[in-house]
Amino acid sequence: MWLAARYFCYALLLLGWASRVQAVWVEEHSRFPFVIRADYRVENPSTILAELSELQTELTDKLGVQAATEWIELYLFRDQRSFQDYVSRQFPGFESRRALFIQGRGPAMVLAYRGENLGTDLRHETTHALLRAHTARLPLWLDEGLAEYFELSPEQREADKQHDPKLPAAMRKPEWPSLTKLERETDVKQFDQRDYVAARTWARYLIDGPSDVQIQLRAYLAEAADREPERTLRDRLSELEPDVERTMRAYWQNPAPE
Repeated sequence: MWLAARYFCYALLLLGWASRVQAVWVEEHSRFPFVIRADYRVENPSTILAELSELQTELTDKLGVQAATEWIELYLFRDQRSFQDYVSRQFPGFESRRALFIQGRGPAMVLAYRGENLGTDLRHETTHALLRAHTARLPLWLDEGLAEYFELSPEQREADKQHDPKLPAAMRKPEWPSLTKLERETDVKQFDQRDYVAARTWARYLIDGPSDVQIQLRAYLAEAADREPERTLRDRLSELEPDVERTMRAYWQNPAPE
């Protein structure tokens, strides 16, 4: 699953997005900080809200991310066509996406459509929204890597513990993105498939790896919530081991049991 084709997500920084959210919403459900608006009858709104609340709890427990204090609005469409029609009118150029996270002057917004991937899409984009509620200072690679990690439910992650046996070999190839390369990326449109895989690999290492690595991640996120971090996450990790790339690859050769 590591090398499977992925969708892209994008955070749109808009000045007047609130006036754009115009559609006929059949129903609305809420559980702070989430509100669902849909153009169809949602079969399991309470389950969706409960799972997203659990996601917020996970981000707090695993990363120390502060709980959101403002509403996050989820807009669900009955099918891909209705989603694409709406996005093409309101946010032209992004209708090929499977889901969107949008942040403007008002509440954060997540747009997605009903289908077999809805749960994954909502977890991925809502992770972006919850991270943005904590801080807007995350580098792109870390923001995407964490969203890739948390898009899997805890049960799916449990089944995913046995990482792809091809991954260590893939990491030794010249085309594997280095952390230096990931750190230079600032445009999600330029973030390609290998970048997403590498970012998720780093996120898995930072969250489930050695305890001292986990401590550095939490410290970085805590600092980012208050101010622009004085040191990059790489700088923090290099205090533990100068060659952070080699250390991470060694971990993936034989990851510690979780």
